[in-house]
Amino acid sequence: MTISKIRLRQSWFELLNQETPFAATTIQFNRNLSRISNDRAHVDRNVQWVKQELSAVAFLLDKIYFNTSHVEDRVSKTDRFEAICVVEKAGVNPHVHILWFLGKGRCEPWETLNRRIFLLRLLNSPGIPLEDRDAKLLDGPAGKKATPPSSELIDWQRKGWSAVTKSIYSDGWSNYITKEQGYVEDFSNRVFWLSDFHEAGQRIAPTRFYTVDKHTGARHLNLDAPLIPRR
Repeated sequence: MTISKIRLRQSWFELLNQETPFAATTIQFNRNLSRISNDRAHVDRNVQWVKQELSAVAFLLDKIYFNTSHVEDRVSKTDRFEAICVVEKAGVNPHVHILWFLGKGRCEPWETLNRRIFLLRLLNSPGIPLEDRDAKLLDGPAGKKATPPSSELIDWQRKGWSAVTKSIYSDGWSNYITKEQGYVEDFSNRVFWLSDFHEAGQRIAPTRFYTVDKHTGARHLNLDAPLIPRR
């Protein structure tokens, strides 16, 4: 049975949207390609390069957010940052769209808010203005409560990359980043999850312990405190 491209795109849209993403990032790598071509081997090499770069970015995000260099030993798979990534224009101008969502079984609104603020601070390159609602979020009470990142994620100038991160409040992004499904034969090869990069020894035991700042009300992960079972 032949499935139409319209139906395939709808299936991808539903898959992405069911994760209820809370933020979206686009990273433009501005990579100088040796040639411009949609040849399958050339495209596959570029997609693989994007994956390698994002694997490093994903690890750094977790390292900064959880304040530990031993991410895979100390942070549960379900606590690490998770996202669906879609590579576009892989043979011509490779860039990636990233939809951020909480891991399976996670629905804490305050943690969604914390992570949205964290991503807005670290994954917007200099000189790119925030949308009004995101700027107000960072300048408001929630933004002031959140713990500032301990370091920069990327040296944008050295890398030559640019990035834009926005909050998501509708399904528009899921529709937007599936647009190449209509004319790219190998679309599925350009879609991957950040959790695909987790090593075989990745911790799966829960790390769900938080301390609450009695002065500000902000919640912080404390990986050194005794583990309290989830209720």
